[in-house]
Amino acid sequence: MKEKLKELYNRTAGKAVYLGLRSKQLLFTLLCFLALVFFAFILLRTIYNSSMKSGLQNLESSLNSACSSLETETDQIYRNSIVMLRNADLKTLLQDRLSEEDIPGLISTKNQAVSFVRVLDENTFISGTRIYLRDNRTFLSDEDLFYSISEIEYEDWASDFLKGSRKSLWVVLPGNGAKDVPDSADSVFYLTRVVSTEEYDQTEALIRIDYSTEHVGQILNYALISKECGIALYEPEGGLIASSGDLFWDEETARGISGDAVSGKVMTENGQSLYYVRTIPDTGWKLVACVPESSFKALNKIRIFLPVLLVVAVSWAGLLLISASYSANIVRKIRKISDHVGAIQSENDVRLLPPFKSKDELQALVDSYNQMAVSLKENLEREYLLGMSKRSSDLKALQAQINPHFLYNTLELIDYYAYENDPETVEKIVKSLASFYKLSLNNGNDLYSLWKEIQLITSYMMIQNIRWESSIELVTEIPDELMQCQIPPFTLQPLIENSVLHGIRGNEKHRGTIIVRARKEEDTVIITVSDDGIGMEPELVDELNREMDMISEDTISGDHYGIQNSNQRLKIIFGPRYGMRVFSRPNEGTLVEIVIPAS
Repeated sequence: MKEKLKELYNRTAGKAVYLGLRSKQLLFTLLCFLALVFFAFILLRTIYNSSMKSGLQNLESSLNSACSSLETETDQIYRNSIVMLRNADLKTLLQDRLSEEDIPGLISTKNQAVSFVRVLDENTFISGTRIYLRDNRTFLSDEDLFYSISEIEYEDWASDFLKGSRKSLWVVLPGNGAKDVPDSADSVFYLTRVVSTEEYDQTEALIRIDYSTEHVGQILNYALISKECGIALYEPEGGLIASSGDLFWDEETARGISGDAVSGKVMTENGQSLYYVRTIPDTGWKLVACVPESSFKALNKIRIFLPVLLVVAVSWAGLLLISASYSANIVRKIRKISDHVGAIQSENDVRLLPPFKSKDELQALVDSYNQMAVSLKENLEREYLLGMSKRSSDLKALQAQINPHFLYNTLELIDYYAYENDPETVEKIVKSLASFYKLSLNNGNDLYSLWKEIQLITSYMMIQNIRWESSIELVTEIPDELMQCQIPPFTLQPLIENSVLHGIRGNEKHRGTIIVRARKEEDTVIITVSDDGIGMEPELVDELNREMDMISEDTISGDHYGIQNSNQRLKIIFGPRYGMRVFSRPNEGTLVEIVIPAS
C-alpha cells in the first residue's frame, strides 16, 4: 500500500493545478461580486460614521450658536438696566426726595424718561419695561411705564426679592406658554433694585425688563437640526423657560442632564440619547440639546443613498458583463490562434490561420501572419527550384523569426492581459506583433532601410518589455542621414534578442540598457549594438568570431544561429569584407559591430 501511495505521489508531485480560462472568468466574476459586497459594506459604514459625526457636529454648533445669541441678549438687557440707573431723569424721578409741590415741574422730566426707556425697548428681544414705585411716588403711575409696588409686593417673586439684599435677579414665571412656543414660561424678566440716595437699604423702586419668550422660542427653533432633536432652556432650579422640538425626557431626567455635565448619554423614552449642555453666563440658565442615538442609525440615513447604491451596483454589473463578454471573445480568438500555431509546431508545416468575422487587432495579426506564411511558402518553392545559397540563407532567417515559439509566447502574454481585463495592454501587444511581422515581409525584397529595421526592433522590444515589466531600455542614436542605408531584414533583431536573453536577463538585477548607434567612415557605415549584460569569456568570443569569418552552413551552431546567419547574409549580399564582429568582456557587457557599404 505504501509503495502505491509513493508511486501516486511521484506521478503527481510538482504538477501545477490547471485552471481553464472559463474557470478563471467565473473566479474573476466571483471576486468582483465579493468586491462589490465589500464596497457596499464599507460605503454603508462610512456613511453611518460620517452621518453621526456630521449630525453631532451640527448639533453642537447649533447649540453654541443659540447659547451665544442668548448670552448676547441677556447681557444687553443687563446693560439696559445699568443705563437706566445712570439716567439723570430716572434718578430724579426714582431716587430723589419729592413733594407734591415738585409734581408740576416733573412732567417734562417724566416724559423724557419715558422716551428714553422706549428707545431701549426697541430691541426685538425686549417685550417691555416696567418700573414699580413706592406709594410716596404713586403720582407718577400711569400704567404705561410706572406702576405701584403694592400691585406686586405680595407676589412670591417680588416679596422674596424685597425682603432680600440682592441688587438684581432673573425671574421666570411658569405659565401655559407664549404664542407659538409650546411648554414655555409665561414671562421671563430681569429685575433690578433702585435704592434711595440717602438710605441705601431703602428700596425706592424696582425696574423690570421683560425678555420676550416668543423670541427665545425662535432662537431654539433655529437651533434644531432635525425633527428627532429636542432643545430646551431651563432655569437653575430646573424649571422650564422655553423649548422646541420633541421633549422626549421627563422632568427628573431633565434636571439630571441640565446639571454640571457638558455632554453625555442618558436613557429616555426613545432609548439611549446623546445630549449637550451649555450654561448662559450671569443667569444660571442651562441650554440642553438632546437627540436619540437611533436617529443616526445607518438604515435611517441610508435611504437617500439607496438610489446611488442601486445605480452603482447596476453599472458595475453591466460593466462586468461587458468586460466578461469582451474578455471571452478575445480568449476564444487567442485559443484558436494558439491551437493552430500548436498544430503547425507539432506537424512542422506552414498553414494559414482561419480569419475571424470581426475586424480588429487580432484579425490584423492573423492577416500579417498569413501574408508572411504565403510569402514563406512561395520563397521555399522558389529556393527549391533555384537552389541559390543567398536565398537559402534569407529563408533560414525568416524561418528563425516565424518560429512558433516567439509567437506562442506572445499569445500567452496576450492571454494573460486579456484575463486581467487590460484591453489597452492587449491592444499594444497585438499592434506591436502585427507591425513586427508586417515589417519582416518587406514585400519580398532583399534589402530595406535601416529606419524600418529600427521600427522592427522597437516593436520587438515593446513586446519584450511588457513581458519583462519594462526592465530593459532600448536607446537608438542614429543620424537622420544614415536612416536610409540599406540593410537585410532581421540583421539587428537577433543581436537584440541575444542581448535580452543571454546578456541582460543573465545578470542578478535582470535590468539593463541596449544601445544601437551608427556612424559613417569613408565608404562604409558601422552599426554597433551594445549591452551592459553579463558579457562572454574571451575564448567564446574568439570562437564566435572565427566561425563568422567563414561562409559555410556547416559552421553554424545552434547557440548562435541567429547572429551567424545574419553575418552570412551580409557577406553573401555585400561581399566578404563586410559582416559582423563581436567584442565582449565578462561582467562588462557585449558589443557587436556591423559593417555595411555606405551606398
